[in-house]
Amino acid sequence: MTGRRHGIRKLRLKADCEERPENMFGKQIYAVLALSAVFLTGTSALAEDFVDQRVDQAMDKAESAEIKALQEEANGGDASAQLELGTLYQNGQGVPQDNAKAAELWTKAANQGLAAAQFNLGLLYQNGDGVPKDTAKAAEWYQKAADQGDAEAQFSLALLYVQGQGVKKSPPEAARLYQKAADQGHEKAKKGLEGLYQQHPDLRPKSP
Repeated sequence: MTGRRHGIRKLRLKADCEERPENMFGKQIYAVLALSAVFLTGTSALAEDFVDQRVDQAMDKAESAEIKALQEEANGGDASAQLELGTLYQNGQGVPQDNAKAAELWTKAANQGLAAAQFNLGLLYQNGDGVPKDTAKAAEWYQKAADQGDAEAQFSLALLYVQGQGVKKSPPEAARLYQKAADQGHEKAKKGLEGLYQQHPDLRPKSP
């Protein structure tokens, strides 16, 4: 699964580090560092490596500060922070990769009604990543997100109804969910719906 997810607030750690006025290694003094590095190392190539190393160190420091702040927000019950921090753990970005920790954080956010977290949690249960594989629970979380209009959840839940995994097989319900996702421009849902109509022509809406 990707961390992916539409609706997930993206961290711009490295970009922020480069753009902040207070950043010691910002653009305004990059040239000064380069010239100093040339004096110290004697070559422009080594100077470039010297500056890049210092910039990377500054970025890492800024990233650690961002993650610490995010953890504090998540611990305080902020659902968006829980969602985003869970994504970092799922991807191993700035923190150790840990699907179980991602599941813990996404559960907290999902219980607060965040559709993106509900969808992500559904994926974890469907695939057995960080939690015991349980398609019935996956369907439950997909349903919660789908009820909020999440197209990815509607599509994923439709697939479960097509396959009869975690829910009772129901082509009509699959068609309904595919249609909802397709109406939002979900291309895979459009293809899934057409394939379902080919298998079950009686489900295709009658032309007026």
